[in-house]
Amino acid sequence: MSLKYVWRLSAPERPVLTRIAKGRGGRRRPAVWPVERARARLKCDAGPEGAGWTDEAVAAAWDVAAGTVGRGRRPAVAQGPEAARQRQAQAPRSSRRDGAGEAQLLQRAQSTPPAGQARGTLRALAREREARGVVPRIRYETVRCVLKKNELTPWRRVQRCYPPVSEADFVVPMERVLDLYRQPYDARYPVICRDEQPKPLRADKRTPQPARPGRPATYDYAYVRCGTCTIWMFVEPLGPWRTAHATARRTGVDWARPVQALADHPRDRQAERLIRV
Repeated sequence: MSLKYVWRLSAPERPVLTRIAKGRGGRRRPAVWPVERARARLKCDAGPEGAGWTDEAVAAAWDVAAGTVGRGRRPAVAQGPEAARQRQAQAPRSSRRDGAGEAQLLQRAQSTPPAGQARGTLRALAREREARGVVPRIRYETVRCVLKKNELTPWRRVQRCYPPVSEADFVVPMERVLDLYRQPYDARYPVICRDEQPKPLRADKRTPQPARPGRPATYDYAYVRCGTCTIWMFVEPLGPWRTAHATARRTGVDWARPVQALADHPRDRQAERLIRV
C-alpha cells in the first residue's frame, strides 16, 4: 500500500529525534509519551539509515492500532522531529449544555419532587429533560456533572433575594442576558462581562516560617490590617481575553476609568458596538 506521507530523516534531524527518544534535551524528566513516540518514528524512518518499518509492524511492537501510527505521519513530515514533543490539537466538541438549560435544570432539581417520591433522582431529571424536548438525548451522568459544578447541596439553607414572579421587569432582562450569552462570537460586537470584588489587605504580624524537607511553609493566624482595595475584572466569555484593575477606593470615578480604558483599547476600537453585561 502506498503511503501519502513518507517519513525520511535527514542527517541533521536524526540526532534531534534520537535525543528525544533517549529522554534528553530538557531540564525536567520527560514524559513517557514523547519518548515512545520518538522511538516509534525512528522505526518508521524510510531513509537510508532508517529501519523502514511498516505501520502494522510498529503497531504490533507498541501494541497500538495501525491507524494511530498512520495519523502520526502527517505532523511528523510537516513539522519535523520536534513534533514528537507536541500534542496534536483536538477539535472542540459541541456541548449540549448552555446557560439557560443549566439554570432550568438547577431550578427543577431544587423544586418539590414528584408525587410519591421523597426526592428526585438523576435519571428522573434526565428523562424529564428528554420528555420536554430540551435536549434530544442526555445521560444522567451529564446531569450529575451540572449539579456538581454548581455545588448543589439541597441540605443547606442560604438567604437570597427572590425576584418578584408577577413582575416581568426583572425576568425579561435576565432572559435577554441568557439569550445574549448563547449568541455566536462576533468580533464586531464583543460581549464584555464586568465584576467587582472588595478585598482586605493584610500583612503578617509574625515572620512566617519557610518550607523544609517533609514540612510545608507555616504562617501565624494573627495579621495586621492594611486597609482594603477593590478589584475590577473584565472578561470576554467567548474570547480568550480578560483584564483586572485594582483601586484603593470604590467610587464612580474608579469604575469609569477602567471602562474608559476598555473602550480605548486597540482590540475594541474597531468594534461597531461594545456590549457590556
